[in-house]
Amino acid sequence: MKTVLPLTAAAALIAAGPAVNAGTVSLSATAPADPIVFNENTNGNVGINYTEAIDTNDGDVEARNLGQTFLMPSSENVTAVAFKSRNGNVFDGNTHVLQLAFMEDTDSNGIGDTQVGSTTTYDVANLTINADDYITLTLDTPVALDGGKTYHFELFWTSPDASHSLSLQRSGNNNGTYADGVLINVLDDATFPGGELLQPPFAGRDMTFYIIPEPGSLALLGLGGLLVARRRRG
Repeated sequence: MKTVLPLTAAAALIAAGPAVNAGTVSLSATAPADPIVFNENTNGNVGINYTEAIDTNDGDVEARNLGQTFLMPSSENVTAVAFKSRNGNVFDGNTHVLQLAFMEDTDSNGIGDTQVGSTTTYDVANLTINADDYITLTLDTPVALDGGKTYHFELFWTSPDASHSLSLQRSGNNNGTYADGVLINVLDDATFPGGELLQPPFAGRDMTFYIIPEPGSLALLGLGGLLVARRRRG
């Protein structure tokens, strides 16, 4: 693991939302271990840029919410989300704050509409991301997600800047490899979290993503399985 950056107090003041926590960003050359939900097939190493910049044609902010819907196989406390970078990017020492939120799909239309847990913010000032880096966003406070329900995670920048770009791996040519979700995004004057304002124009495509639970919850699952096995043998 190469880099861990806490959110600075100054950047935290810029973050929007009713409940905001400061998370950490870490980079690694290897994929996260033991994700509860994941998709790793990038199908030709294509990607989608995630930007928020001023449109020089009309002067409006071209903001993008980017995320992925997914189905939780079991109830877990999720501690982090990870992605794989397609291209590198270097951020200077100015304010570069990224936001992450989880949304639950309560009306069964495939896209989250109600926020679950708090918004988490990440300061990426002075961060250098290389191509093929695994980017892990660790939550300040774990979020409880229920098994059998559909959620989406959503990413957004707190301010417009031409350098606010993350090129992330995804499947291409409409060959999605994760059956229980879809890549979602909305461009131009987006609000965060967008919830059902987001639509899936990339239906059939998926991000390379990892939903990471608390280590203790996985251990408890293993212990539960062991106890069941012992009872059966008994």
